[in-house]
Amino acid sequence: WWPGHPAATARRTAWSSCPSRSGRSPARCRAAARSAARSAAAFSADGLLIPERRNASLTAAAWKTSAGAAARLPIAQITNLSRSIEDAKTYGCFVVGLDGDADTTVDAMEIADQPLYVIVGSEGKGLSRLVREKCDLLISIPMSSAVESLNASVAMSIALYAIDRKRSIAE
Repeated sequence: WWPGHPAATARRTAWSSCPSRSGRSPARCRAAARSAARSAAAFSADGLLIPERRNASLTAAAWKTSAGAAARLPIAQITNLSRSIEDAKTYGCFVVGLDGDADTTVDAMEIADQPLYVIVGSEGKGLSRLVREKCDLLISIPMSSAVESLNASVAMSIALYAIDRKRSIAE
């Protein structure tokens, strides 16, 4: 957590993106990190946390090409996602995991107005068993049955938009 992080005051939202490198080139992985930063900034996230291992990092070039989003958004790498989840809960955040098999859709999520820590799983594998178990709520994005899944940064963008929209309506 960074100084003044919203989880410390439990008023707003912290976001975590964890797109895994599994089978993807480093260039595609950096593109996903840039996209995640842009979406987080566009939809009122308070920060972006990226697990250190097996994940994209924001290089200087990626930082520059994120259209300035990385400069307007606190971004940090975390060494232990499970510990970070526990910290978020301690600070009063609800932990929400994006999972294609979840019964609750992002539109039906009733806690969107609460402090949230949203976790996006890796492409193909989704959330790990341990992360799924630590989530307070698993949500899915309704899709046509012809599409198997979305890439992690697109799923994150859709979820952030839906949560931001629900918060705007509630105000």
